[in-house]
Amino acid sequence: MASSGSNFSSASSSSSSSVAFFSSVPSLKELAATQLVNQLGSVPAVEEFILQRPGVDMKPLLGEALERLQYQVNTLLVHVVKGDQKEAEELIKVNPKLLLSKGMVVDYSDRSIEGTAFQMALGAEDVKYHEDEECMAEMIQRYLRQLPDGELEIQKQIQEQFPEGWEAKENERAKNDLAALNKVVNAISVSQPNDNCEAALNEFREYLKPNCVIKTGKHFNAQLLVEAFKLYDKNYDRFGDYNSHKNILCWRKVIGYIQRFLPASYAQAFVQGVYYIVESGEKLNRSLKFRYENDVSFFPLDSDPSSRLGFDFAAWGGGGTRLGLCIAYVGAGSAFACQTLSSKKHLRCKSLCNVQTVTRRIAV
Repeated sequence: MASSGSNFSSASSSSSSSVAFFSSVPSLKELAATQLVNQLGSVPAVEEFILQRPGVDMKPLLGEALERLQYQVNTLLVHVVKGDQKEAEELIKVNPKLLLSKGMVVDYSDRSIEGTAFQMALGAEDVKYHEDEECMAEMIQRYLRQLPDGELEIQKQIQEQFPEGWEAKENERAKNDLAALNKVVNAISVSQPNDNCEAALNEFREYLKPNCVIKTGKHFNAQLLVEAFKLYDKNYDRFGDYNSHKNILCWRKVIGYIQRFLPASYAQAFVQGVYYIVESGEKLNRSLKFRYENDVSFFPLDSDPSSRLGFDFAAWGGGGTRLGLCIAYVGAGSAFACQTLSSKKHLRCKSLCNVQTVTRRIAV
């Protein structure tokens, strides 16, 4: 009897294992759905496939496969907004059609951004500084050109990212940004010697906080940081020279806080040292670790609660928590180097987009 019970137990265990095995094996329908979605390659193509068959409810069949595809798209988009060019390219090589799909992701600065990989790279101005390098936007554009009707797709995505009237909106934002910056610097200017100006600083922080999903235009106004450097240099002597309380407030808590909103490629330039890119000809090395403090990263923000960008330090010259505590003598040089970097990025982006040509072609 004991032997019979043992055999029954063994058979029962074997049966359970078989059930578990077959329950984990995808059905023929699931395999067919996955194969179809992979063949279509992009979310818009799958959605169009469904719309072309109004009499058939395709969503139950394609739903899970479509979710997996969207997950791949979002994974790519996260790499794009975080400046992970190598990782982004590896995903694109496997399925270049991912570049045709949109998604919504959150970047290091807590901005919600919607679009394609190419659109997000353009919005972040992740473009090359030197002629002989390739940054995120150029890399993505190279793969888009290899797709059927790739040039038309590039034009379409550019037009969506920079629609008619986008520059007027950017100019209005720049005007508001400068007003907010002048307000907080003026508050520091008229404050008492040891006043921490928390009310003015909190108002400035609240102003910079992302408050909507970004779908068009640039993710960040780089000129705001340039103007902050200029004001810092202009007020440096009047605020009390090196290591004065007012200069520390401007450096760490105004300039440093603006830097929290830099797109990843700009942050990578600051940790490498903007001077080395602009003056020494270095190419962007895509690291977020500070050149002279390799144990410290620009992003993610506040990874060390005791030393926070925008509260305890600002970034400059490849230095952060230690070198960036207060470098009060670099204001003019900071403004020049940052202006040079951002201006060239802006021109590169404009050249890459060739917005006027695109507009004319689409109008025709």
